[in-house]
Amino acid sequence: KGVFEADGVMLGHRRLSIIDLTRAGHQPMVDNESGSVICFNGEVYNYIELRAELEKIGYIFRTKTDTEVVLKAYIQWGEQCLQRFNGMWAFAIWEPSRQRLFVARDRFGVKPFYYTSPGNGLAFASEPKALLSLLPGLRVGDHRALYDFMVRGELYTTQRSCYDGIQVLPPAHFGIYEKMSRSFTIKRYWSLPHTTIPVNAGDSYEEKFSDLFEDAVRVRLRSDVPVGVSLSGGLDSTAVLAAAQRHARGKMMCFTSVYGD
Repeated sequence: KGVFEADGVMLGHRRLSIIDLTRAGHQPMVDNESGSVICFNGEVYNYIELRAELEKIGYIFRTKTDTEVVLKAYIQWGEQCLQRFNGMWAFAIWEPSRQRLFVARDRFGVKPFYYTSPGNGLAFASEPKALLSLLPGLRVGDHRALYDFMVRGELYTTQRSCYDGIQVLPPAHFGIYEKMSRSFTIKRYWSLPHTTIPVNAGDSYEEKFSDLFEDAVRVRLRSDVPVGVSLSGGLDSTAVLAAAQRHARGKMMCFTSVYGD
């Protein structure tokens, strides 16, 4: 775990090491050239390809992490870097030169992002309990959100969380907090396209899906720790295991759970 603190800004992070297990990959991670700082939760699976592209531009990397790739991709392309990422993420980047914080969440909201605005500031975390520890006064239920969940079965269909005063950054959105004006604006960066996937002559949609599925599994095997598969016994997990075994460099670890009556 680590802490960054400077000029009224504090970032804290407890790391789950998957790529580059050395201390160089610890967070918050600071870019030596720009001074920008990142806290990153998730994985960007195509980080190897993005790193090669950034190295051609002239960027030099000191770690083998996808975290550093995300940071330098933002420095190079700004918010447009999100269009290049293949993965799941929730991250925040503090830019001292612009006195602003950039935050973003992946397209389908796999990784969580909770925030609140106490006293015209901004506090965020991956779990509500971190914000409740910081601001105990927020431990008040949002009756509308609780009703929607318990009666309608709707959870996080809006920016409401189950706590009044704690909000959720929507999937496929980014936010910018300006420290000087103490303003926080949120924008959508991606919407599900309503167009069909083009298929080359002689191919079929089944072959196209198979290619996309195999590639999705392949890039998710990139790890510096052992990778396992949780088997439900259904068609989906079995298909994932079959594809993983074809691309794995060694034997796959498989897990399943059985619960008694």
